[in-house]
Amino acid sequence: MFERPGPALRSTRSRSRGIAMLETAIVLPFLVILILGTAEFAHALWEYSTLTKALRDGGRFAANQGLLGSTGVVVLTDDLRRDVRNVVIYGNTSGSGAPLLETLPTGSVNLEAPGDGDIIVRASCAYDSLFGLIPTIYGAVYSAPLTLNGAIRMRAL
Repeated sequence: MFERPGPALRSTRSRSRGIAMLETAIVLPFLVILILGTAEFAHALWEYSTLTKALRDGGRFAANQGLLGSTGVVVLTDDLRRDVRNVVIYGNTSGSGAPLLETLPTGSVNLEAPGDGDIIVRASCAYDSLFGLIPTIYGAVYSAPLTLNGAIRMRAL
């Protein structure tokens, strides 16, 4: 009923299997780089979004607490600076729990009052690469770590 394929047909099958393996070997490195690059970019975007949200929360807290009565004067006390730093780093005023970003040092959070009734909260942190790809790829060309910088300006309430 069924006939065995002839030598010509067997040769064509094995050649097409070999071509498929060759195509896979050529395309696979590009596909892996694309997937890892996308994951790295998404991770950087997530860390920057977390930093921005933490700064916004710290700015809201400072804007709510920094105004001296109804005078329109912003007063930044040491207690307010400490509380804003805790809100930005830990998400609460007590400074308890795990930090929102592991690479955000306490000394990098700055609170300023430029004198126009606004409050500015600034912070910067090192970007912790997800796969360690950035130092590996750029090597000697890019020796400094990536830094995420953020700032928020709010009107004191």
